[in-house]
Amino acid sequence: MNRVSREQRSRRYLEPGTVCYLCDRPIVDGASWNRDHIPPERVFGKQLRREHHVDLQWLPTHMACNSAFRGDEEYFVVALAGHSHHAPTARAVWNDIARGAAAGHSQGLIRRIIGQFGTVETSDGMMVFALDTARANRVVWKIVRGLYTLLNARTLPDGQPRHIEIIPHAEAARRLPNHDWFYVVRDTGPLGVHRRVFDYKWLGLTDGTRRLNAVGLLLWDSLIILVTFHDPMCGCAACSRARDGIGA
Repeated sequence: MNRVSREQRSRRYLEPGTVCYLCDRPIVDGASWNRDHIPPERVFGKQLRREHHVDLQWLPTHMACNSAFRGDEEYFVVALAGHSHHAPTARAVWNDIARGAAAGHSQGLIRRIIGQFGTVETSDGMMVFALDTARANRVVWKIVRGLYTLLNARTLPDGQPRHIEIIPHAEAARRLPNHDWFYVVRDTGPLGVHRRVFDYKWLGLTDGTRRLNAVGLLLWDSLIILVTFHDPMCGCAACSRARDGIGA
């Protein structure tokens, strides 16, 4: 995977052989491409970007590949920022969403998301939220694939076996104490540079045949997302079948 210098970026030029990390195909000369920020820029409120001079890492993608995630990314940010609005950095994002809604943007999406909040069911009065996990997980996996490419200079196939858990702040005390691996990853060094908004930790695991990655993401200093996936170099039967194009 070829990295892109600032000079190349300013000229909208990519070195020959540069691939789109989403489809793992070369971005040929003359193809429409754009920069995909890792994580999505919308995770940072405009005020935070101005105050902290946020300079996000990015990867080149085919424009069509990146655009295919646009609706899910909008859902992801609106739904999870709304669910984490108690955190100051999430409120900055929600303020952007509210200003957009006042101007007529995303009103239908916001109404649908508000409708996904159910009745009060917990002893502390927490509103239960029916998150569309398929859409949210698709964005989480895109972020993890981007981080993997930035860290390893190679792409992570979309079809790698994986497991994703999204844990809101209100559920952390119930779900994390007995978690299989959270506390092991928690005690490793942070890898993010904008920690109050987005941080992550990463641990590689092996048990002989299987090579696994355990990733902990922290959004807005509130929302924890836990991801495990088989490394592309994993030698287990499921990964071998995936590489050979054979169903499990």
